[in-house]
Amino acid sequence: MSDIRFRALSMTEAKRWAKDVDRFTDDEFSLQVECWKKHEVDLPDSSYAELRAIGLEAFERPGGASLPARKMYPIDVEVGLDVYDYLSRNGFTAVEASDDDIWRFISIKVFPDLTYLRYPDPEKETREQGGRINRKRFFSHTRRIWIKTLWWYVHLSWQGSVNATRAVLADNGANIISHFIETPGKGYRVDLYRTLMRYYADREDKGDKLFRSVAKLNGAECRNIEPALLPGGVAEYCHVLFSKVEEGGAEQ
Repeated sequence: MSDIRFRALSMTEAKRWAKDVDRFTDDEFSLQVECWKKHEVDLPDSSYAELRAIGLEAFERPGGASLPARKMYPIDVEVGLDVYDYLSRNGFTAVEASDDDIWRFISIKVFPDLTYLRYPDPEKETREQGGRINRKRFFSHTRRIWIKTLWWYVHLSWQGSVNATRAVLADNGANIISHFIETPGKGYRVDLYRTLMRYYADREDKGDKLFRSVAKLNGAECRNIEPALLPGGVAEYCHVLFSKVEEGGAEQ
């Protein structure tokens, strides 16, 4: 087991880093991007070396930055699974995973190259102001910090092992991560989310529209129903959700 030390980076420090990058000349920024493409990163804490190596190998396994931007979901899955597995084996829990300062450190200090290569384009408002970095994916938006969303995506989809979880996630897409992570309602119900993902993986005709409709219906139902207290429990509740949507009983 690694002796990893979970370090933090504040929002103020992250903004300062982004501003420093924005001040680069075009030549300086091009040089930085070339370094990131070669995965040349000065790691400030050696206890993160194993995590970085694992994340880097997972990023390159499906094809790395050579994949078209719209087909990078396999990278999300592989990086998410390996980072989740490693961190979980090193004492990382949902408590640490709820701390954005920890994710900001990992995003900016451990995986700046991977985050940039996954999301090389700044948000529209940042680009219009001359910014070079996608701030939301690096550090600024609590449910869009890329490496954080991957951890939660895997955590909420976990089926007991890396291979079993990979099997239920394999045929999804990046939009499913957004539907899953960015609309938690009154909070994440771990057992419910894991069952929903297992049911979704079993659908023959699945797509963003089906998952979005089920997630929307779940949000409405959970305001008045406690799934675990229903006859049949969470499994029957999920079965009913999918049946209502698939049979036209809920808007798709």
